[in-house]
Amino acid sequence: MDLGIRGVYYGLEFGQYYVLPEPRFSYRLPITSDFWFKLSGSQTRQFFHQLNNLTMGLPSDLWVPSNAKFSPSKSSQVSVGISQEFQHWVLSAEGFYKKFDNILEYNDNAVYVTSGLNWEKSVCAGTGESKGIEVLLEKKSGRLTGWISYTLMKATRSFAALNQGEEFAARYDRRHNVNVVANYKLSNRVFINAAWVYHTGFAYTLPIGIIPSASSNDPFRDVYIYGTRNNRRTADNHRLDLSVNIKGKPGKISTQLSFGVYNVYNQHNPFFVNLGLDQNGDRKLFQVSLLPIIPFINYQLSF
Repeated sequence: MDLGIRGVYYGLEFGQYYVLPEPRFSYRLPITSDFWFKLSGSQTRQFFHQLNNLTMGLPSDLWVPSNAKFSPSKSSQVSVGISQEFQHWVLSAEGFYKKFDNILEYNDNAVYVTSGLNWEKSVCAGTGESKGIEVLLEKKSGRLTGWISYTLMKATRSFAALNQGEEFAARYDRRHNVNVVANYKLSNRVFINAAWVYHTGFAYTLPIGIIPSASSNDPFRDVYIYGTRNNRRTADNHRLDLSVNIKGKPGKISTQLSFGVYNVYNQHNPFFVNLGLDQNGDRKLFQVSLLPIIPFINYQLSF
């Protein structure tokens, strides 16, 4: 068992400050020589708050500092897990629960913060939760190594002043997460790497109605009516990356030549969504994607 505690200090104006504890512990018990039980817990503080743009359009997350009105955010986490080792494999499973306090969100109908606006008037404080389980199967030896992991997770937020006080999905709530990584050793110098990832789409708030502009026929001046927060999700996100790495050692210098392809099958993953007009002038939901299939080459020298 490891036990620890650290203290953090954050100074404000006019002699104000925060002095806060961050305790943590971890416990690892060998049931047999190759079967382990693990338990851990921690509490951490963060002095900057992330404000998420929950509506559609280009993501514009912003970081604002803690002050006398809004205390530093706090995260309290506990996890419990087991692991079993085989000849070349390790199978592990872990469950976790994390509680957030003093986190900030924009108020309903708030104007997003600009340099000319006092951000304190646009936000409110609340709580959040994140919980889930993860299963990991890893191959640690042989010519072919790598791992497969699956995580089932739920992340929510709760604010008395927002969403009629009802819980809603966090911006980064990704319910299903899969990672597959494979590394194959062709020789002592040549290695092939492949990685495939899959994530549930992120949550965003879709309007439930529109009030046409009273002063203009311009549809971009219409007013959107919003219902519950984060009531929709984008399409799921997935891609495959491949690379070949060639290592060398001419004298005292180590080299590595890498070339490969990012997003091999050119998956159009959503970066953000937005409402617009199609060719007929009808409203339509558009998905904007970044980073299509991209080949790359990299050369490194190490002295």
